[in-house]
Amino acid sequence: MNTTEEVSRKNRGGLTRSEVANLLQPVIKFHDIEIKDDRFEFPGVHPSAGMSESELPNETETTVILYKDIASISPFEPRIEVLLHCGEVFIFSTTDDVRTHINTYSEGKSAKSEKPTTAQDVAENIWDGLEKTLASGKK
Repeated sequence: MNTTEEVSRKNRGGLTRSEVANLLQPVIKFHDIEIKDDRFEFPGVHPSAGMSESELPNETETTVILYKDIASISPFEPRIEVLLHCGEVFIFSTTDDVRTHINTYSEGKSAKSEKPTTAQDVAENIWDGLEKTLASGKK
C-alpha cells in the first residue's frame, strides 16, 4: 500500500495541513497553490465552455479546498488528483500549469452525500454522463 492510500484510509475526516503540503509539493509552484491552516487555495478562471476568447472575463476567482473535504490525493507521474468527499475531482499537471476540474455528480446533484463518495460512484457517474453524450450524438 502506498503512502497516499494509507493517508486516505486512516483519515476519513480529511487530511492534515502537512499531509496536503507534502502530497501537493510537486505542483504547488506550477499552480500558485497557497497552503493555509485549514485549506489550500489556487487561482481559477471563470467557467468558459462555449465562450469565445474575447468574451472571457479578465478577473479570476480563487478556488478554496478545505482539508476536511478531501477524500484522497493520488499522485501519478504526469498529474496529481484530489478527490473530494462530495465527488468533485481536481487534477493538477506536474509538468505545466494545466489543471482540470471534474464534477462527477450524476443528474446535476450538488448536495453533499450522507456517505463518502467512492471511486466506484465516481466511475458510474462518469460512465452515465458518457453514455448520455454518446446517445445524444446518435440522434
